[in-house]
Parts: sequence; C-alpha cells; structure tokens
Amino acid sequence: GHFMYLEGASGLFVNPATMQTPALGATGLACQLNFWYHMNGAQSGTLAVNLVNAADATDTRQLWAVSGRQGDQWNSAIVSIGEHPAGYKILFEATRSFSVQGDIALDDINFINCELPPPEDSCTADQLRCTRGSCVGLDRVCDYTDDCGDGTDEAPNQCANIPDRCDFQNGICRWTQFGGDNFSWSRRAGCTPTGNTGPCRDHTSNTDAGYYVYVEASSPRQDGDIARLETGSLPATSTDGGCLSFWYHMFGPHIGSLSVHMQQEGQTKAMVSILQGTQANEWKQAHVSIMAPVGYRLFIEGTVGPGYVGDISLDDVVFTSS
Repeated sequence: GHFMYLEGASGLFVNPATMQTPALGATGLACQLNFWYHMNGAQSGTLAVNLVNAADATDTRQLWAVSGRQGDQWNSAIVSIGEHPAGYKILFEATRSFSVQGDIALDDINFINCELPPPEDSCTADQLRCTRGSCVGLDRVCDYTDDCGDGTDEAPNQCANIPDRCDFQNGICRWTQFGGDNFSWSRRAGCTPTGNTGPCRDHTSNTDAGYYVYVEASSPRQDGDIARLETGSLPATSTDGGCLSFWYHMFGPHIGSLSVHMQQEGQTKAMVSILQGTQANEWKQAHVSIMAPVGYRLFIEGTVGPGYVGDISLDDVVFTSS
C-alpha cells in the first residue's frame, strides 16, 4: 500500500512540507478529521494540522500538532473540525528537525460526521424546518450560526423578535461592565496581543474585521482577578425557563474560568455554569438553562488564571426568556 511521507534527509532543516485539501463544503458541529501517522525517528520533527479560513486564505490556525518520536507503529489521530462555511481548507504541515533521522508518514485520511442535517419528512414542535428540508432545534435558531446550511435559521424574519442578541460589532448591547470587579472586558477585532492564546477573528463573521470581547490575562492582571458583564433587571422566565447561549474561545496553558451567575430578587448571586481550563483553539458554543420565578440579573464572569497565556473570549451572546 501507499502513504505520504516527509524524508528526514531531504530539504532544509526546520523547513516545512505542506499538503493541502481543495476547498471543502460546509460542515456541521460534529465534524472531525481522522488520520494515521508514523513518527519513529530519533529526532522526529513536528506534524501539524491547520485550518485555512474560507474568507481569508492568509488566516491559518493550528488545530492539532505532535512533535518528537511517537514509536514504531501507526498512530491514530482525531481532530475536531466543527462547523464551518463552505470554502475552508485543511493543511497538513510536516517540519523536519536538525537530524536526518526524522521521517514523518501520513495515511488513511478521512472526515467523520461532517454532513449537514439530512432532510426529514417532518419536524417536531421544538424544531424549525429548514428550506432544504432538514430540521434544527429551536435552541439553535438565531444563534449566529447557519445550522440549516441554507440560512433559514438565521434569516432576519426569524431573529427580529429576539432583542437580547449581541455580536459586539457596535458595542456591548444591553450588557454593562460591572463596577465592583477587578477590571473590565475588552472589545477587540483581530488577534489578542499575547501569542498562543485568544482568537484572531470573531465568531460572527469568521474574519479579523469582526468584533468580540475578551479578558486580557497579561500584567497587571493577577491570578484570580475577575471581569464581569451584567444585564439589567430581567423579568421572571416562563415556566419552561429561558436559555442563554454564547460562543467562547478558551485556549492557552494559563486559562482560568468562564462562568455564568444569576441573582434573583431578594437572594444572593449563585453560579449556574462554569468552564475551566483550556478547551480548544476554536470557538465553541455553550447553552445555559435559566429558571427564575421572579425578577433576576445575569452575570458572565471571566477569571484570570495563573499566567499571561490565558485570554478568554466571548461572542454572539443570545438570551431568550421562554
């Protein structure tokens, strides 16, 4: 059988060899890339998987990497691709070390669970029918992601009746900076200042021109410092409860935590959800159920971790009260 490989005795030292897919179609949230690799040289270099942005070919981000000797066997890797619009590409990059004993081989590349939802005969009461015939849950409607694949779930007529949506393009909407915390969330487009943490584009537009908000972990911030966003007073939810959804980026060795708190009238603030530590070098979505029989306020808190490589970012926040 055949495979692809990087010859450790050829090319310049610390020089990459790349292999890129053609432009790929739109993918669903569960999309993964599976492949097998072999790195048994005493001085093996690095094998990396990068994603090339559909909107900007110069915007490339690393999804996965491994370096050094991995043993005299084929190893399997599964890399999360997630949801992307059509046009993105996958780039394999193998970089040789300073030695000739560093061949890197690659075989059996395939994509798993990347298809969009298939057409259905009918949708349930808690689903929206897409123009293409598929069904998506109502909790995914107007969440700044084209889950249908044809734009039905993000159409303006669908989203006009949801006032509590914020993509941070023109400010922080109905959220406010809490006055009693250590510092504030910052609104930004492009990469955060510190390398190897934070996104380089927003979630909404998937470009470096789009805005998001983030917690900057660099000095003078200290471990445990908190930045809070809060709502004003909100009315009681329906008996079915409400839902807060948002997209977050938490990548880096010093990531602290991102938490959601609720304070009902006459009560102390209580945590309802928390994410801790590094998650992935990509935007991921969270859904938080909110149940409040009386008026209340919501808080989103970013807590700094033990070092400066720990920026926490937030985008596309949506709240529905029923």
